[in-house]
Amino acid sequence: MIALGGATDWLDGTLARRSGRTRLGRDLDTTADIAFFSAAAIAAHRAGRLTRLGAWAIGARHAAGLALSLTAVFGRARRPAIRARPWGALLRVAGLALCAAGRERAGTPMLVAGCAVPPRSTAPQLSPA
Repeated sequence: MIALGGATDWLDGTLARRSGRTRLGRDLDTTADIAFFSAAAIAAHRAGRLTRLGAWAIGARHAAGLALSLTAVFGRARRPAIRARPWGALLRVAGLALCAAGRERAGTPMLVAGCAVPPRSTAPQLSPA
């Protein structure tokens, strides 16, 4: 289910970029992604399939994202200009799926590595003078 959720999220993002994203879709997509991934991680942890390190990595990733968003919105009064890197998301989904399948030794390092991948900025870059 985790791999299927990751695949449909990737497909949804690809289709949204082709046909044009809406503000509601953009905001709901991020919320749905976090809710799905958190619920899957909590279930895997409760089942004894997600290590404490993996759970902490996911929690830290979500806390850092929340902090960046709150700083951008309340500190500068604008939408955060960050986006997850696709290969980081792939590592996170694959790692969590492996953990949930009982392969914690292979899944935990992959999950932690995926959580450590920083987002990329989508803010316009200033060109050097």
